Amino acid sequence: MSRVLALTGDSTLVEDRRNGRWHLLSGTRVVGTVASVSRPGRGPNLIGADRTGDVLELRGFVYAGQRPNGFLRIPETADSTLLLRYRRAPARSAASARSDVDTLARLRGRWRGARTVYHGSFRGAPLRFELQNPLAVEEQAVLFPDGWVALVRLEPYHVEWITPTRQRIVGPPLPNPMILVDSLQMRHAIHVYSKGGGLLEDFAPSDFPAWPSVLPPFHNDALLASPSGLLLIRRTADARRSVTAYDIIDRQGHLTGRLELQLHERVVGFGPRSMYVVAKRKDGQEQLRIHQWRLE
Repeated sequence: MSRVLALTGDSTLVEDRRNGRWHLLSGTRVVGTVASVSRPGRGPNLIGADRTGDVLELRGFVYAGQRPNGFLRIPETADSTLLLRYRRAPARSAASARSDVDTLARLRGRWRGARTVYHGSFRGAPLRFELQNPLAVEEQAVLFPDGWVALVRLEPYHVEWITPTRQRIVGPPLPNPMILVDSLQMRHAIHVYSKGGGLLEDFAPSDFPAWPSVLPPFHNDALLASPSGLLLIRRTADARRSVTAYDIIDRQGHLTGRLELQLHERVVGFGPRSMYVVAKRKDGQEQLRIHQWRLE
């Protein structure tokens, strides 16, 4: 599964990107399954929905595949992305129902190139790997239930808000200490962020392309929308700090606080007066915890 989106009422949209389909749930019961695309893996990248039924999509705009290297057009190979909002237009009948599409912003994609390396062998043939940098980060957005959209920019690190009436609020640059990406930080990033897991830890940092000079302020999939309207941004893991840190941002784009959890913990969602945290145990299993706490 790729993403779970809360819709109106007690309904939920579960995206199965690998198989190119969406599951619609009413409570815990699956009430419908529809194909999202004809070719699995290349469908819409839905990143949010609000109470009115509007949906936010992040769509690749410039791809590495437009160059001779021939990479697939997937979010991981996008140089830049478009942020699209689908609004349900009034209709006289179900047959005439349609959506209006607004292009809200252009965001920087995560693509920083790839490097081909050979490591090990299988049945006498060398194994080929295409390595991307584990600190390749994209700008991000999240749609709140009340229709507000938060955009998080990289350079400089700041938050922009778009209201339901399309008013844009640009926040000030946010505090971001310059942490040099040395060999320790490289090894830590390979351990924490590489999709290949422990397998990629056998590679040297020099095998990966395009290391940034300093740690980016946040990593991919870093945003959480709280019920009170505050935005949580998970900071990039720092090898010299044994915590999972979040910046808490208000709707003027100001930093109002920081949240620090243990290194093996992360926030995954909110209830009306609670916060849900997943903790990874030493045996690799994950445990869901509920904390009675409310962001104001």
